[in-house]
Amino acid sequence: SNNMSLNWQKVEGAAVEVSCCGENAWCVNQSEEIFEFVRGAWTKRPGAAVKVSVGENNACWVINKSDEVFSWNGNNWEKMPGALVDVSVAKNNHVWGCNRAQEIFFWNGSSWAKQSGACVRISVGIDGTVWCVNQGQEIFRRNGTSSEWSKVEGALVDVSCHDRDSVIGNNNADEIFIWNVNHWDKQPGLTKVISVGARNCSRVWGINGGQEIWRH
Repeated sequence: SNNMSLNWQKVEGAAVEVSCCGENAWCVNQSEEIFEFVRGAWTKRPGAAVKVSVGENNACWVINKSDEVFSWNGNNWEKMPGALVDVSVAKNNHVWGCNRAQEIFFWNGSSWAKQSGACVRISVGIDGTVWCVNQGQEIFRRNGTSSEWSKVEGALVDVSCHDRDSVIGNNNADEIFIWNVNHWDKQPGLTKVISVGARNCSRVWGINGGQEIWRH
């Protein structure tokens, strides 16, 4: 269980999207600039994006305003097939996303395979657990591609999953909740976007309505 309370520390900079996994964190700002958090400071990377997701081994994917998808090769961005509005990376050959029609897709390393369901935000953990929220703020989860979606109580506009036991989300009032086995535990603070990057929510990054960046 997650009997914990988030201890938020402010981080320099301003952003509208953030993603973390382990020691790695990436963000994009309202000018669509992309930054990687390196040795305690934001380092600007090339390209332009509106969404970003980082998984294991610093596997980072972004989406630009034209719904184009790119993956980071350590030096630059490589264009990937597909057109998405949200993307979530477990590792480079294990990625989930959704498109403008709210259709859901899984990337197996070579192609996108359409999955059941519909969503506007999606998150895959390093163990393959997937959570999503739909247009009606309903919450669903599944155990990878081999299972179906099951509905979870509550209402969220953003959800982030690191593994089966580490899930966090925001509601439309910017309130923060951690999933605790079978219910949501409200946390201190307010964020519009949130990302969990370690077991038991021991590493969390978030952005509030003022585009301030915070981490736990």
